[in-house]
Amino acid sequence: MQNCRHRKLSAFSGVVAGGKATLVLPVGDTYEQIILRTNLNPDELKRVEITLNDDKIYNLTSTHLRALRQYHEKEDPEGFYVIPFSDFDMKARQSTASTALVTELTDHITLDVTLSDSIPTSKGILIDTFAVVSDPQPFRQLLPRMYTQTMTATANGDNDFSGIISSPTRFIRRAHFHTGKMDKLEIHRDSRIEGEYHLDVVNMIAKDNNKTPLTDVFTYDPLVYGFMLGFVLPTAHQSEFFFRCHTTQVVQSIEILMEVIEQVA
Repeated sequence: MQNCRHRKLSAFSGVVAGGKATLVLPVGDTYEQIILRTNLNPDELKRVEITLNDDKIYNLTSTHLRALRQYHEKEDPEGFYVIPFSDFDMKARQSTASTALVTELTDHITLDVTLSDSIPTSKGILIDTFAVVSDPQPFRQLLPRMYTQTMTATANGDNDFSGIISSPTRFIRRAHFHTGKMDKLEIHRDSRIEGEYHLDVVNMIAKDNNKTPLTDVFTYDPLVYGFMLGFVLPTAHQSEFFFRCHTTQVVQSIEILMEVIEQVA
């Protein structure tokens, strides 16, 4: 993260109610964050996707983006949506830089936003896009990802989720379980429990570290203390790796917003 600067990007194509607007991102620089300035509310700007060389690395809703701002106690003014790459809450500069999106000259990167078909025809859709970028890096070592997974939760009590996307090179930064009925998380790997997290304790620690617990969300945040190296959760395993989520009633399913970092070189 060096020589950080702002850059206004070109306009989206395909900006129409009910459509998907697309912007091809310039490559070469390192992206710290992307900011959308728009007259659309979260119900009208439904989803944001970033695709790197046919690999969808970001896939989340505008509501997710605003919730992340709230969790990190950032200002969330109306009409702005921030797509985060660098984790500015980290205490070490190297940790902040490790989650930036490094681009290479051979990359093809698109930013897509899905627009609601309920946008009034009388409303002229406005979307300006700004990037906070820093100097190019020789090559990409780490790749940030954000996406959702859904687990079933049909038991009143323990519900296991073994469908976590995992590999020796993939590490979890945070996992946000979107339900107000979950009060405990256990992390199981290869026949042992690695951690047991209770909602009230998790929220107390979050508040101690300048985070705002989200309403009806259980946030697992191994980086809550501000350090990345040695704190991210590896997903590598030999026989099993799963979340055990304890719910206070049957909720059928739980959406999990995953913040992940992947080693690619």
